[in-house]
Formats: sequence, C-alpha cells, structure tokens
Amino acid sequence: MSTSTPASAGLHRAMLVAPTRQLFASRDVQETRALVSRVMKPHALNIASGRQSLDARMHHLGFGDVSISRLCYGAEVQIEPGELEDFFLVMMPLQGRAQVRSGFDTLESQPDVASVISPHLGTAMRWSADCDQLMVRIARPFRSAC
Repeated sequence: MSTSTPASAGLHRAMLVAPTRQLFASRDVQETRALVSRVMKPHALNIASGRQSLDARMHHLGFGDVSISRLCYGAEVQIEPGELEDFFLVMMPLQGRAQVRSGFDTLESQPDVASVISPHLGTAMRWSADCDQLMVRIARPFRSAC
C-alpha cells in the first residue's frame, strides 16, 4: 500500500523525474564523472566490473546553499570523493543499496537506511547497479547560520 498523496506524487515528479530537471544522461564514465563533479565535487568514479556498462542519469534542483539531486549510474560503481570539505551530504536510496565508508565507519544504505556524510571525513562508496539515490547537499555556511 502506498502512503503517498497526490500532492507528494506531484512533488516527486516535479523535482525528481521531470525532464526539465534532468541535468544529464550519459553512458560515458568520464563525462558522467565530470558532470557529477560540477554538482558535488571532483571525485574518482570506476565501474566495479568490466562486464557492465554505465547508463547514468542525474536530476538536480538547487536552492542556494541546499540542493536536491537524484542520481543513478546503472552499473555497480566505486566512488571516491575523499573529504567533502565544505558540505554535508544526506543520501537516501530509493532502490538498491550503497556501501558508504566515512572515516572509520561503514554503513550499508538501502531504502530504509539513509546515510549522512560529514564534510571532514574521508569517504568512499560502492553503489549497486540498481542504486537510485535521492541526495541532499547542504553547504556548511547554511548549517552554521541556523
């Protein structure tokens, strides 16, 4: 049974899957890495298995110091951003899973378990091929002002 209302379903479509919010769709690893880097930060991106091919897409909506993105790679990938430095990142898988290592802690994130990444801890992730994540990026100055 779905708990979404018509209003929340409309919000979901407007913010997360609307064609006007799609930042990119790509099958190229280097192009995908460069485009995600513009929204998040420069990072390493590698396909975990040479037998898979990328089928990435990203939707994005910015609100100044806060942005919401939806990202999927369509292949099992390893992502190594290191320290985020100037932002917090909340990641909530809509499907699939992501193993997130931040500092000395590792978390298996899935639809019922979100992860929050601190700016000053080294971070590495491994996303399953079916991982589709909603991400909220919060700049540190915004957090400091509250």
